[in-house]
Amino acid sequence: MLRRFRPVLMLCAASLLLPSCTGVVLGSAASMGIRPKHVNVVNASYAAADTLSVRTQQTFRRDRILVIQNFDEVTHKYVDYKDKERRKKTVSFPNLGLALTNQIRERFQQLGYKVVNQPPAGVEYGEVYGVYEVVDRDLNISLRFYDRRDDALLSLYDYTLPVTSEVRRYMPNDPYLLPALDKSGWPDVGISTGNF
Repeated sequence: MLRRFRPVLMLCAASLLLPSCTGVVLGSAASMGIRPKHVNVVNASYAAADTLSVRTQQTFRRDRILVIQNFDEVTHKYVDYKDKERRKKTVSFPNLGLALTNQIRERFQQLGYKVVNQPPAGVEYGEVYGVYEVVDRDLNISLRFYDRRDDALLSLYDYTLPVTSEVRRYMPNDPYLLPALDKSGWPDVGISTGNF
């Protein structure tokens, strides 16, 4: 039994030692099938930026210009739960992308990077580009850090967060397109999870 939960215990211990790793731990835990009820999206974004920063510290100096591009969304068709025939409808969550972009931008500024919206002409710069998608009960986020001097991919980081009430704060579009949340913050889809 202890062997089964050993990776979880190690992740929890790591998150206690390094507060900035909370988002990384949550993303790792979600990928292992462990779904926390509450997720701090800001902490997860900050942890992602921290990870990219650490991975690129040998190849990209902080005194160079860095551009954080607005995140792109991969859209999907969702069942419209207000529609009696349950037809599918394409929906997007641009506020979620703006929030993620701003959180990543803010963290890189806190870390001492020269973050600008548009690089001056002829200046070598770095670029962080992100893509996100909401699939069922998961928010998948993929980040790429490029050096535009030679278009080299310096680092990448992918993580997944569960769509809880914290994530839904950034999704003001028609809330009926996704299953309603029950009192615990999970989508109420009529499936019993049992006692674990």
